[in-house]
Amino acid sequence: MGENLPPISFPTGIEIDSINSGWFHSCIQTSIGKIYCWGHNSNGQLGIESTLEIGSDIDQMGNYLQETDFGSGRYSLELKAGSYHTCSILDGFDLKCFGQSPYGQLGYGDVNSRGDSGGEMGNYLPIIDLGSGKNAISLHLGEGFTCVVLMIK
Repeated sequence: MGENLPPISFPTGIEIDSINSGWFHSCIQTSIGKIYCWGHNSNGQLGIESTLEIGSDIDQMGNYLQETDFGSGRYSLELKAGSYHTCSILDGFDLKCFGQSPYGQLGYGDVNSRGDSGGEMGNYLPIIDLGSGKNAISLHLGEGFTCVVLMIK
């Protein structure tokens, strides 16, 4: 601990805006809305289209750390991590979530995990339907739930 505890290595040149942690994973949001996650990933909660645990090997952090892909030109305004899932309010106040969903906590109307296999992130990850004229403005995640504060246009 103290001076013996090494710093976490992130990609060169990023400026960290915020950090959020779930049960066994953590994510940072950069000042330009990029997201990088590491830790346990059994259900795709890191959003890297695999279940590979990240951070336990030297060649997984720093410049090796993979950015979470929300789609072409998309960036995060707010990031939150739940126990085994992660959500982000994106530019345009859209919401996307990934990871485990046994209770429907991803908000897609099913219990399917997302982000744990190829072709599930980026433009393939759907925007959650919050209803007509409603924008996400704040997120709150827990063990098996996601709550979103909405603004009605």
